Amino acid sequence: YNVMNKKASAFSNVKVYGSDPWYAEANAVIKNFKFTLGATANEVQKGRLLETVSLLPKVWSLSLEIMPIATVSGWSNIVHASIGNDHGKYGDRTPGVWFHTGTTKLHVCAPVNGHVNYCVNPSQALPLNKFTKLQVEQRLVDDKYEFRVVIGGQEVHKIINKDTHSFSNVKVYG
Repeated sequence: YNVMNKKASAFSNVKVYGSDPWYAEANAVIKNFKFTLGATANEVQKGRLLETVSLLPKVWSLSLEIMPIATVSGWSNIVHASIGNDHGKYGDRTPGVWFHTGTTKLHVCAPVNGHVNYCVNPSQALPLNKFTKLQVEQRLVDDKYEFRVVIGGQEVHKIINKDTHSFSNVKVYG
């Protein structure tokens, strides 16, 4: 069933519940929950808070499409999920994605195996003016947590993370 909404509106401060406070909770399990915010493209803005995640569990996935328009002198951030700071504590980059200075080569960091700033630096540059899908995830496979990075459908890195954590109050910037 399809209906054209001719009075669509944007809303702010929307809360998404895993069982709302008004009804009894369902006798059910939710898996792979994803709430997508439209198919529109937004330019990256320094300091723009996209969302606050009250509890980031040990299993998570970040998926987005990136279209570099030009290169920037110095490190340039695309998206950064953090418990509070740029880096220094386990969870400050959960994950973070940057371009290397003057390039469109990705720099992807997360807390892995006790390293507060475990980083993956794929050799290929992303093409200018073309969207490329990036997926950064930590998933449970055969009772082990895998941290992996997939660019344009190609797995470029995978490692077993033996020091996984859940994090509270994670702020996602982009």
